[in-house]
Amino acid sequence: KSVKIIKIKEELKWGLDRKSKFDKQRDFLMWSSEIVEDMIHQRYFTAIPLLHWVMKRELWWDWLVFLLALFMQLWLLREWVNMDYAQREAESKNVELPVHIGKCISENINKTYVGVCPSEGFYFCLILLGIVHMMACIFLGISYFVANYHRISIRFNPSKKMAISWNAFYHFYLLALLICSALGIWSDGVMYCVHLFHIATLFDLLRRVIQGATIHVDQLL
Repeated sequence: KSVKIIKIKEELKWGLDRKSKFDKQRDFLMWSSEIVEDMIHQRYFTAIPLLHWVMKRELWWDWLVFLLALFMQLWLLREWVNMDYAQREAESKNVELPVHIGKCISENINKTYVGVCPSEGFYFCLILLGIVHMMACIFLGISYFVANYHRISIRFNPSKKMAISWNAFYHFYLLALLICSALGIWSDGVMYCVHLFHIATLFDLLRRVIQGATIHVDQLL
């Protein structure tokens, strides 16, 4: 199934007004007409091969953003060192420090330095994977905005059930993903930790718990 179809089904399930039987039937008819319009819109863009390729693999970009960030964070932990602690441990165990840590200690005036002591090839791989990560964030944003730009509105219209506000949280979230991806290369990979929160969008259980607590909050007040 298309990721877009699954998302529309989720929106319909969680967005349907269930205050009364009449409201439910009226709301369902309004949703149905807008879904038909959305299907026509999707058919137009899926006829363009490049956009079809990007949109069809939206789930790939989701997972790539998270998995690359996770891999780089694990590698960053391996390269992270406390100089003072490392020297004391080496002296107490009478062992030599790894070459890259010894070089980092000899070059750094501050002997209490805590941070990255990069091994050979660390920065090259960081830049390479960072570029791939940025491309995944860009493709994720393209896939979302191409599929939904006709639903984004500046003014709130209650008659439009599938309308998306221009200042929706997810729009700023996608922008934050891209900015943190770019900053990750310049911060020795530290900023990629932000992308670990992306796991909340990848699993139905986590997503439904968040939706269940937030979507119908106006009916609970």
